[in-house]
Amino acid sequence: MKQNGSAVSHQDGSGAGILVNTRILHAKVSGAQRYLNEILSRLGPHEAIAPASVATGMRGHLWEQGRLAVHRPRSVLWSPANTGPVLRRRQVVTIHDMSPVDHPEWFTPRFAAWYKMIVLRVARRAARVMTVSHFSAGRIAALSGRPLDSIDVAHLGADPRFYGASPEAARARYDLVDRPYVLIIGTLEPRKNLRRAIEAWRIAQPKLGPDVVLAIGGGLSNQRIFKEAALGQDVPNVRLLGYVDDDLLPGLYAGASAFLYPSVYEGFGLPPLEALAAGAPVVTSRDTAMAEIVGPAAILIDPHDPKAIAEGVIQAVTDTAATRALRDAGWARARGFTWDSCTEGLRRALRAAAEE
Repeated sequence: MKQNGSAVSHQDGSGAGILVNTRILHAKVSGAQRYLNEILSRLGPHEAIAPASVATGMRGHLWEQGRLAVHRPRSVLWSPANTGPVLRRRQVVTIHDMSPVDHPEWFTPRFAAWYKMIVLRVARRAARVMTVSHFSAGRIAALSGRPLDSIDVAHLGADPRFYGASPEAARARYDLVDRPYVLIIGTLEPRKNLRRAIEAWRIAQPKLGPDVVLAIGGGLSNQRIFKEAALGQDVPNVRLLGYVDDDLLPGLYAGASAFLYPSVYEGFGLPPLEALAAGAPVVTSRDTAMAEIVGPAAILIDPHDPKAIAEGVIQAVTDTAATRALRDAGWARARGFTWDSCTEGLRRALRAAAEE
């Protein structure tokens, strides 16, 4: 254990000489943590390095720009969560999306300014940039000036545990036994569009019957980063589930009458893919990366129009023939996205960085 950082070596598989920035792993599992964990389990030999004590916010960024920047400088560093040491060229950085640069109004001014300053510099300087969709690749190139052909795209994967999941435990845990539910998984970040989702639910719920509930899973957004995004006044049949245990997530998807993901901006959108794998009919935005990921296997809606969102939900819940078709298409679509393929994409980028 080092005074200002801890490092753990792993010596199996392929990928020797790789240093991995794991400072985000102290947080609860969300998209970035799942991405990192899935790849680490497949990557092969690497050294994982993180601050010796939990370092969030500016403390974490300062560790990243200082101590991490000079640790084992001849090794190729992989920074998996949008930022990395600006001074270190010998690295691959995964930038999931450019939302704080595209939409700084969704974030606190301090965070948006810091993110823009660091990420654009890292994007220009790193030996290779990874991202998770062609949409994000285009935005990174447009905003940073980095050539598009030097940005590597590797889609995320759907873990096998989402296929064939049983909903019983999740239904029991969240008091949803014998209650049909439309599921939303996300935070209260402005881009997740929960305000319009609630407006859409006001329209849809009377047409779905008194037993159908809107179940919203996920913690509150970090107010140091995201501006307040309240749900507004009480509406009928809405249940806030809080943070959903990762072990129960597949079953919660599997039991849903529909999964609603009306986000207005995503670099990938892992929850819709996982919902497809679990067999839930998916209603999601046609904007940014979502259509790229779900293809024809979901109902695509205009996320800025509550009426369009409501119509998508009503179709998914009440149209039995459409629901069967969506389930079959969803399973087929999800099987084209694997963590093995995602990891191989990273390996190619690491090899290219090592050769520069």
